[in-house]
Amino acid sequence: MFLSRIVSDEFGNFNNFVERKYVLSDVDFTRKGKLSLESMIKYPLCNNKKKQHTIEINRFLRNELNDRGVRITKQAVSEKRQFIDPQVYIDMNGSLISKIYAHKDEMTTFKGFNVYAIDGSIVEIPNTKLTREEFEIPEKTELMKDTSTARISCMADTKWDFIISSNITNKSTSEIEHALMHLDDAKNKIDLTKTITTYDRFYNSIEIMFKTMLLDSYFIIRGKTHTFKKQQNKMKKEGKTDETHEINIKKSTNQQFFHRRSEKIRKKNTRNKSQNRIRKTQNRRNRNTIYQFTQRNSNTRRIKRIIWNKMDNRKKLRQIKKQTSH
Repeated sequence: MFLSRIVSDEFGNFNNFVERKYVLSDVDFTRKGKLSLESMIKYPLCNNKKKQHTIEINRFLRNELNDRGVRITKQAVSEKRQFIDPQVYIDMNGSLISKIYAHKDEMTTFKGFNVYAIDGSIVEIPNTKLTREEFEIPEKTELMKDTSTARISCMADTKWDFIISSNITNKSTSEIEHALMHLDDAKNKIDLTKTITTYDRFYNSIEIMFKTMLLDSYFIIRGKTHTFKKQQNKMKKEGKTDETHEINIKKSTNQQFFHRRSEKIRKKNTRNKSQNRIRKTQNRRNRNTIYQFTQRNSNTRRIKRIIWNKMDNRKKLRQIKKQTSH
């Protein structure tokens, strides 16, 4: 099957993604060791288990290094993985999707069209200071407390179950904004001229219709009861269930659409800059934490050695006393 061939070819080109630009630290993965950048990027792709276990980690590393004596703790792996930018997996997925949809002739379609669906939801995220800063969640006050939540959204192929595009943002970002982001992202990966994108009733927007038509693509949006009320009433009076209506888009609506798009691009660039600042701060924190942890461990080992030495001295004293008493 063409899918297995494409996936195996993409995995064969895995080293194209083993680059320093995906490392969030200037000092990590600079020296040769058991936990290389290649193995740390590859491990989540080869781990079939939902959880990270020491047995699975060591089995993977022994196969990678061809050394049966390798022993690594899961804490060491977790510590290394925190310096890998998740963008590497997003780029891998984008590359794979582009190559799969380049073989449209071998894919089963609906009357020659690929059918996609876009939808989103609100999810809980870890309630830490870093995530609250990243997703711009206000700190709790005496009168108000904002829970740690974010909005996720994805664009999926309804036939093949592939995720074409996905986002996670502050929950204040609307579902319509997410849909426009997906269309901008998907146009760089696949040909949208032979696609139909379906939406739920919350995506009732002239912007989405206008954007899809600019991309020479097609859409189906489930309407609300008050959407195009005049046209609905006309159809009811005439007893029709299917009819084509023309919608006149005002010039002001066009201007507002392009103004909003330019404003969103500006905000996105600003958000990316702030995220880079947060990542740099996180790297400094991680380095300080690792240093403190190392210092704490060394101090603990030193204290243990002192205690053991004292215990050894006491044992020796007891033995001397016993010998002298005899």
